[in-house]
Amino acid sequence: MAARGAARTFPVEVEVLDPDPRLRPGMFAWVELRAGEPTPRVVVPLEAVLARPDGRRVLFVLEADGRTVAERTIVPGRVLQSELEVVRGLERGEPVVVAGQTELFDGDRVEVLAAAEPAAGATAGTER
Repeated sequence: MAARGAARTFPVEVEVLDPDPRLRPGMFAWVELRAGEPTPRVVVPLEAVLARPDGRRVLFVLEADGRTVAERTIVPGRVLQSELEVVRGLERGEPVVVAGQTELFDGDRVEVLAAAEPAAGATAGTER
């Protein structure tokens, strides 16, 4: 759900189990929600993830030799704008292929043309 306008308000419906007679329909309130500490998560650009016919979600990770890729099955989490949370199957900092991966197979040798640097935007294997 997106916030409404510049005020960043969200419509909510509240059920009051022991209503105060002063509460009336249409009233508003300022509310602070405390959800605890943010949980770090690993995210990748959406375009890095492929859907296989058997339903698996996969991506390609550059192996330690810097020339070979491995197909990795992942457990996807939430979509966060142009990024996908990876719940399981990828560790923070692992380099992920984000272009040309539709033509790759597990174990293929590749030439890295450009490596993404961790930045404010989506970066492969980034922890948020």
